[in-house]
Amino acid sequence: MATDRLDAVQQLLACPVCKGELTFFSDLISCFSCARHFPQCSNVYFDLLPSHLLEVNEKRWKERQQEMEAWYGDLMANSARAGNCFAHDYTPYAALIAELSGVVLDVGGGVGIVREYLPDSTGYTVVDPSLDWLDAKWASLAGRFSSLQTIPRFVRGIGEYLPFRAQVFDAALALWSLNHVRDPGQVFGEVHRVLRSGGQFVVVLEDMPPSWGDIAEGTFAASMVAPGGGDPSVENPAHPSGGEWPIQSDHLRIHESEIEAWISHRFDVARREWIGQYLTLVFRKIDPLQDNESTKNADTQLDHTALHVLRQERHMFVRRLQVYEHQLKMANSTSIKVCRTTRRLKKRIQTLAQDLLYAQESKIRRSLKRLGRIRTTIFRK
Repeated sequence: MATDRLDAVQQLLACPVCKGELTFFSDLISCFSCARHFPQCSNVYFDLLPSHLLEVNEKRWKERQQEMEAWYGDLMANSARAGNCFAHDYTPYAALIAELSGVVLDVGGGVGIVREYLPDSTGYTVVDPSLDWLDAKWASLAGRFSSLQTIPRFVRGIGEYLPFRAQVFDAALALWSLNHVRDPGQVFGEVHRVLRSGGQFVVVLEDMPPSWGDIAEGTFAASMVAPGGGDPSVENPAHPSGGEWPIQSDHLRIHESEIEAWISHRFDVARREWIGQYLTLVFRKIDPLQDNESTKNADTQLDHTALHVLRQERHMFVRRLQVYEHQLKMANSTSIKVCRTTRRLKKRIQTLAQDLLYAQESKIRRSLKRLGRIRTTIFRK
């Protein structure tokens, strides 16, 4: 069923569920190993979405997907605005993307704007669960992005179950897409499987809180955190309300400490930087020999991501100590004020007691004198 344009992609495909060999028919793709069948409705893309795996407890993921699709639909209502938006986001990554070569997989690559910045010799493939990216409306941006005159080599699927053979890609991309998946850790595992040894995995993440080390080193502008530079008394440098770092409703929250666990014994961190408000990470797949060597030296080596996490924890610990110290001073100050007030009250009570005693004694004396006068008057009579 594949057209000439998809012939090269067909050689890369495998069952997304069991990774077994696939058999291609005119309107069906079947897996010999697990007997799974994938109906095909078009000859411009391969549909290998494991729908049966999305039917259980995936309501929230589908809602987030629909929200994202609606957002892009609204954006495309004005093609000029959409072109400016994509240019604003992709242009800062032009040099990084241009360094990639060979066979490249774009996880959640959508309409494939990345093609605009890749070398012409690159074999580029998109895997994405949404068919909205194949709509003809995207051709309206071809004046700004000439690559959009044609749709990319497109495979319908998800990053958690990549429908590709092992070690067939030289590089992989996940630009603003990991925040939209169900299980980012599983995506890292699948990308590791399909990359060749030494292959690069370029990731751009949204809604990521910078570490205090990032702010102190100037890699993330303090002015982008919040007015006044954020609130250091909370765990992360959040916005003025002092709450957790904001996140879009259709996004999944990701922490760098989680990424560190996901890449363990799989990837090295080749690059980490902030480009605007987006955290950009470039990982390099570790081959088995390198992995064994790195395991031997694990006690003495920390990757760049771990260092930033530790630096953030150190800043948080110091700040908490400062907060506790301030609270202790305030408590001591309050205690001194209470002691002083107590002493004044005691003195006032003593004074009142003395005044009361004096008043009582004076009253008794006056009463005695009056009784004496009455007695004298009676005796005279």
